[in-house]
Amino acid sequence: MPGRELFHGGPAGSAMPLVWAHAEHIKLLRSLRDGAVFDMPPHARERYVDRKTASPYRSWRFNNKIRSMPAGKKLRIEVLAPARVHWSLDGWA
Repeated sequence: MPGRELFHGGPAGSAMPLVWAHAEHIKLLRSLRDGAVFDMPPHARERYVDRKTASPYRSWRFNNKIRSMPAGKKLRIEVLAPARVHWSLDGWA
């Protein structure tokens, strides 16, 4: 697409996918050698691995319509577009 300054066999001005894939492969090899994820941020590891912090939310989506949730959790409704939510505690009676 020369009109957009994109030419076959040349870079597009962004990260080249094969170079990115090679970098991911090298990080995977390093992680396997170390026995731990090489590039995991230490704060995230402490929070989610060491302290096993759980999310305070329970998510509802069209492809995961939960029918109940644990006490103490907050409901998060995730939709792909603006929406109006109707809530009923009496089964729409």
